[in-house]
Amino acid sequence: MTRSLQLTCLAAACVVAVVLAGCTGADDPALDQPPVSGNRANADEDLRSWIAAIGACLTERGFPAEPVDEGEGLQLPEINASQQQGFDAAMQDCRAQHGEVPPGTAPLSTEEVGAFYELLVEQADCLTRAGFPVRVLPSRQTWVAAYQAGGEDAVLPLAPGSDANAAEEACPSPTAQDIHQRTVGGS
Repeated sequence: MTRSLQLTCLAAACVVAVVLAGCTGADDPALDQPPVSGNRANADEDLRSWIAAIGACLTERGFPAEPVDEGEGLQLPEINASQQQGFDAAMQDCRAQHGEVPPGTAPLSTEEVGAFYELLVEQADCLTRAGFPVRVLPSRQTWVAAYQAGGEDAVLPLAPGSDANAAEEACPSPTAQDIHQRTVGGS
């Protein structure tokens, strides 16, 4: 069995922040941090760069981390109880070296979460037209509140048991750039 940090779509930043919350990083500006724009429009690219740097760092420290989902996640080996302390130390070192989650991937504003919901409604329509089973999304107000409360109850449109790869190919999930365009670009 393997341990995986799955980082998909916009939820990526939140998942990484939650999974890695127990580790602390240094605030030294001289650290070897991947270049980031700090701009929501580039958040996907910034996050992939950060994930790649963390993955390479963990691998160098004896915890092979393979990129998955086109660089949006890391597949880690099973970490048993005897390895946990070493893994935690390696993660702390890596975060000290490469910094925290990039600034453009910070939690979404209420306006951005609303835009994310609108884009998911559009994705659900696309999935339905493409023949994929979808879940009924709750009202915007309910979904936004669930997302801001931690996201566990903020359902995504694709029904469980569906071919996620085929669905993603047919109807791509909203990205940080899509949300940025929706909130700033007005589309």
